[in-house]
Amino acid sequence: MRHSKTHLYRWLAIILAAFPLLLGCTRPKTAALNRLKQSYQCQGCDLQGVDLSGFNPLQPDAPPQALLSLHRAQLVRANLSRIRLWRCLRGVADGCFNDIDVSEADLSQAVLDHARLYGVNFARARLHGSQMRNASCDLCDFSKTDFSHACLRGFTSEGDAMHGWGSQFDGANFAGANLSHARLYGSFVQANFSHAKLRHTTLASAEDADGSGRTASALWAGVNFTDADLTGARVLNGRGFSNDPPADLSQAILCRTTMPDGTVNHRDCHERSFKYPAARSVCCKPLPKEAVTDPEGLRYSADL
Repeated sequence: MRHSKTHLYRWLAIILAAFPLLLGCTRPKTAALNRLKQSYQCQGCDLQGVDLSGFNPLQPDAPPQALLSLHRAQLVRANLSRIRLWRCLRGVADGCFNDIDVSEADLSQAVLDHARLYGVNFARARLHGSQMRNASCDLCDFSKTDFSHACLRGFTSEGDAMHGWGSQFDGANFAGANLSHARLYGSFVQANFSHAKLRHTTLASAEDADGSGRTASALWAGVNFTDADLTGARVLNGRGFSNDPPADLSQAILCRTTMPDGTVNHRDCHERSFKYPAARSVCCKPLPKEAVTDPEGLRYSADL
C-alpha cells in the first residue's frame, strides 16, 4: 500500500512540475496574437494553428492605418476563413491599411475559405496545401508564391476597372493545385501549372495587367501547363470578358496538357525531358505531414 502511494505521489509531482512548462508553450502564441490585434505588427511571429476566422481588424469607418505586417510569420494550419484585409487603393480612405505585408510567411495547410483580401503582398509566401475556396484577392502580389497542392476552387482575383491592373502571379507555383471554377486576372509569366486541375477556370492576362506593355505571346512566356487539365477552361488575352480573344500560348509549355476542348496537346514534350513527381492530388482534404514537401521540389526542371 505504501509503495502504491509513493508511486502515485511521484507521478503527481512530475505532473505538477511540468504544468508551468505546458502553460508556457501557449503563452508565446497568445502574446503574438495579442500583439497582432493591438499593433498589427507581428513579423516572424509563431501563430501556427491559431484561429483568426472572421478577423476584420478595421471597421469601415476606421481611419487608415500605416501597416499590417505578418512578414515571415508562421501560420501553418491557421484558420483564416472569412478574414478581411483591405489595402488603401482606388481612393479607399477608411477601414484600410496603407500596406499589408504577408510576404515569405508560411501558411501551409492554412484555411482561408471565403477570405476577402485586397492589395495584399503574398510574394514568396508558402501556401502549400492551403484552402482558399471561394476566397478573393484583388490586386494582390503572388509573385513566386507556392500554391502547390492548394485547394483554390472558386477563387477569384479581379482587375482594376479604371486602369486594367491585375494581380501578380509571375513565377507562382500551382503544381498539383485545384483551381476548378477559379477566375484569375493578372500577370502569369513563368507560372507553374503542372499537374494542376483547371477545369472551367478562367485565366486572363492583358498588356496593361502589370503595366509592362508585354506583347500578347510574351504574356504567357514560360507558363508551364505540363500534365495540366484545362477541360472547359478559358485562357484569354484580355480582362476575362466573353468577347476576349484566346491567349497566345506559343511561348507557354504544353506537354500532355488536356486542352479546353478535351484534346491532349504534346507540342513541347519532345523538346525537353521533364522531371516531375506523380503529383497525386490531395486537394480539399487534410494533408499528412509527409505530404508537405519543399516547394522547389515541384517546380519546373528540365534537361536541356
